[in-house]
Amino acid sequence: GLPDGLSVLYNNGTFTISGTPTEAGVFPYTVQTTGLCGQTSIDGNVKIDPEVSGGNLTYSYTGTCSLASGTILLSGETGTILGWESSTNGTSWSAISNTTHSYDFTVNNTTYFRAKIDGGACGLSLSNAVLIGVHNLWTGTTSSDWNDGTNWSDGNVPSASCSEVVIPGGTPHQPTLGSGLATINNLDIKNGAVLTINNNASIQIAGTIANSGIFDTKEGTVELNGSSAQSIAGSTFKNNALNNLIVSNSSAEGVTITNALDIDRSITFGTNGKKLTTGGYL
Repeated sequence: GLPDGLSVLYNNGTFTISGTPTEAGVFPYTVQTTGLCGQTSIDGNVKIDPEVSGGNLTYSYTGTCSLASGTILLSGETGTILGWESSTNGTSWSAISNTTHSYDFTVNNTTYFRAKIDGGACGLSLSNAVLIGVHNLWTGTTSSDWNDGTNWSDGNVPSASCSEVVIPGGTPHQPTLGSGLATINNLDIKNGAVLTINNNASIQIAGTIANSGIFDTKEGTVELNGSSAQSIAGSTFKNNALNNLIVSNSSAEGVTITNALDIDRSITFGTNGKKLTTGGYL
């Protein structure tokens, strides 16, 4: 009754079971004596745990601008699901009390998920980790190129479909818009972050600029094209300097400068009738 791969050897009253099993399960065996002095037997079991495997995670989700929600499914694992784990950086993990094959999530930041499998005597194993992204959130995992989708949380270059673009500090690379036109609503540059606009690039901003880091526009072009009043506050731009400013705001108030601002090259208007109030700060 031994599993394939195991054999038994008798030597001087001792039976030794050895080898490398090729199948898992519980295998009952019997040792039976023969001879003229009567017969007896002893029974036992050989338990072979399956080789532990973390399995594979797949997911479906609805990504929104501030939240992403959906379901992750685990399949192909071997062993017992010990729990799930999550991480915002792929390095430090937190336990999730879930021992089922699926997990429903809602996140507002880049989040990794994985499952933890207990293989009994064969130890522990982890599934692959899946990354759930949020639109318009910079991660900078590949390079500093704004136009490379792999640098953004959900794999897509930002668009105006979401309320804001968030640039956090502490990412592997900080973003540079080196060419082309970026069109967004609100811009939020977090502490420690740096956003650079090069001389061949332009950024259209229809909403507000919240800047706790550095917004370097010394070479680039910024166009304010909102439909509600917009303002340029102190320290919006690095050294309070801007290369080119285009005023396309369609509101009656237009764009107002509320602190010292240096324009190094040009101020232009997107169409006739747009308004820029300098307040003496230009």
